[in-house]
Amino acid sequence: MRTRFVCALAASATLISCSASTDPLPAVEARPPNILFVILDDVGIDQMSAFGYGGLEAPAMPTIDAIAGAGVRFRNTWSMPECSPGRAALLTGRYPLRNDVYQALGPKDLANSQIDPWEVTAPKLLARAGYESAMFGKFHLAGPEHNEAGNGTPAQLGWDHFHGWTGGLPGSIDTTAGGVAPPGTWSCGFVPGASVPGGADAGACWVPQPGGRASCVELAGANEAGDPPGLQCLTRGGVLVPDAPCGEAPPEGVVFDRENAHYVSPLVVNRGGAVEEAGLLDARSRGFRSTLEVDAAIAWIRERAASKRPWMATVSFSSPHTPLQRPPGHLLRSGIGSRLTADCTDPLNQRRLADALIEALDTELG
Repeated sequence: MRTRFVCALAASATLISCSASTDPLPAVEARPPNILFVILDDVGIDQMSAFGYGGLEAPAMPTIDAIAGAGVRFRNTWSMPECSPGRAALLTGRYPLRNDVYQALGPKDLANSQIDPWEVTAPKLLARAGYESAMFGKFHLAGPEHNEAGNGTPAQLGWDHFHGWTGGLPGSIDTTAGGVAPPGTWSCGFVPGASVPGGADAGACWVPQPGGRASCVELAGANEAGDPPGLQCLTRGGVLVPDAPCGEAPPEGVVFDRENAHYVSPLVVNRGGAVEEAGLLDARSRGFRSTLEVDAAIAWIRERAASKRPWMATVSFSSPHTPLQRPPGHLLRSGIGSRLTADCTDPLNQRRLADALIEALDTELG
């Protein structure tokens, strides 16, 4: 009897969950295992209790703790210290001096600083074994700037399906909260509750709809998770007009076509050889990113149920990359939500926001 390992998930380039078995190795004709590969953005083992770290306020990560407890933890490993080089090394199996990705890609980086279309990537290699591959979330390996493939770089590099953000980084926080306040007013991107001067415990939540229209629902009071109406509305993809009733149309000044970090950003889809760019008014571009990323992955995996081909799904979370922003309260488990403030520029609050984003990610991963 030989022990075999089927590796199902990796996170932060340091954690892999594998199931060990002493059963006889399967016949060559048996279908290869499906692979779920998970990347957390800017999470180190110093934040993970599964590795014995985390401090007094370690983020609650029961899903990853369960994976670590049932799998293998690598305690003597090294990874590239930045976004793009780390991802490129993971998905090409080659160091930066080989794949030419030396730093986190930005809009000024030329094509020779991006993964070359002729590079052998994990999805290209798996395709030879009959696999389908998809990626959800942050790409940040090539394009869209200075690249002939533009937003089609995921398909060019071997992914059959991509649903996410090619440039990868969440945009800036909209401190006007959708145009309802002067710039710089709300550092977290939404109108806080009335306990904060200028905040509101009620208002009209306007959500853009197809055809240039907008729907409206009136919100009042915090929800069960403690989210004020401003955050509830942002989670729905909307803009809260504080202390106002719904009317026939959004008031003048309300802005939907403005990025807002982890909640509003243009989406890219590569599928069937086509490249689709969903703008800021598209419902798929609005909502909490970790939720959007996981929901898209679940939908794709379910579509594979009738397929005889094995698959690899890469869920590449945008969290907890800056800018740090408060996640929906129902995704938090440790009570950290009650310790967050309305100032997303405060250093102590930023550390807690990072932990909160990790907790929310872990909940969605579960």
